[in-house]
Amino acid sequence: MIKEIRIRNFKGIDELWLNLCDLNVLIGANSAGKSTIIQAIDILLNSVDRDITEYLSDRGWKVD
Repeated sequence: MIKEIRIRNFKGIDELWLNLCDLNVLIGANSAGKSTIIQAIDILLNSVDRDITEYLSDRGWKVD
Protein backbone atom coordinates (compact mmCIF):
# COMPACT_ATOMS: atom_id res chain seq x y z
CA MET A 1 0.00 0.00 0.00
CA ILE A 2 1.22 3.50 -0.79
CA LYS A 3 1.50 5.38 2.50
CA GLU A 4 2.45 8.85 1.30
CA ILE A 5 2.69 10.93 -1.84
CA ARG A 6 4.92 13.93 -2.37
CA ILE A 7 4.32 16.24 -5.32
CA ARG A 8 6.75 19.01 -6.20
CA ASN A 9 6.64 21.55 -9.04
CA PHE A 10 3.71 20.01 -10.90
CA LYS A 11 1.27 22.38 -12.56
CA GLY A 12 -0.05 24.67 -9.77
CA ILE A 13 1.45 22.64 -6.91
CA ASP A 14 4.75 23.95 -5.57
CA GLU A 15 5.05 21.28 -2.88
CA LEU A 16 2.52 18.91 -1.33
CA TRP A 17 3.00 15.99 1.06
CA LEU A 18 0.02 13.68 1.62
CA ASN A 19 -0.09 10.94 4.25
CA LEU A 20 -2.48 8.28 3.00
CA CYS A 21 -4.80 5.85 4.79
CA ASP A 22 -6.86 2.87 3.62
CA LEU A 23 -9.47 5.28 2.21
CA ASN A 24 -8.69 8.81 1.01
CA VAL A 25 -11.14 11.41 -0.25
CA LEU A 26 -10.19 14.66 -1.96
CA ILE A 27 -12.59 17.46 -1.05
CA GLY A 28 -12.23 21.13 -1.88
CA ALA A 29 -13.42 24.13 -3.80
CA ASN A 30 -13.16 24.42 -7.56
CA SER A 31 -9.55 25.01 -8.67
CA ALA A 32 -8.18 23.80 -5.32
CA GLY A 33 -5.96 21.17 -7.00
CA LYS A 34 -7.93 17.93 -6.62
CA SER A 35 -7.63 17.01 -10.29
CA THR A 36 -3.97 18.00 -10.34
CA ILE A 37 -3.25 15.52 -7.55
CA ILE A 38 -5.03 12.77 -9.51
CA GLN A 39 -3.10 13.72 -12.68
CA ALA A 40 0.22 13.52 -10.82
CA ILE A 41 -0.67 10.02 -9.56
CA ASP A 42 -1.76 9.03 -13.09
CA ILE A 43 1.59 10.16 -14.55
CA LEU A 44 3.46 8.15 -11.94
CA LEU A 45 1.44 4.99 -12.60
CA ASN A 46 1.73 5.30 -16.38
CA SER A 47 5.46 6.02 -16.34
CA VAL A 48 6.09 2.49 -15.06
CA ASP A 49 5.10 0.72 -18.28
CA ARG A 50 4.80 3.48 -20.88
CA ASP A 51 7.06 6.05 -22.51
CA ILE A 52 6.45 9.28 -20.59
CA THR A 53 6.95 11.49 -23.66
CA GLU A 54 4.27 9.55 -25.53
CA TYR A 55 1.95 9.73 -22.53
CA LEU A 56 2.30 13.50 -22.26
CA SER A 57 1.92 13.96 -26.00
CA ASP A 58 -1.33 11.95 -26.01
CA ARG A 59 -2.72 14.46 -23.50
CA GLY A 60 -1.45 17.51 -25.37
CA TRP A 61 0.97 18.46 -22.58
CA LYS A 62 4.35 20.03 -23.19
CA VAL A 63 7.40 19.44 -21.04
CA ASP A 64 9.41 22.51 -20.10
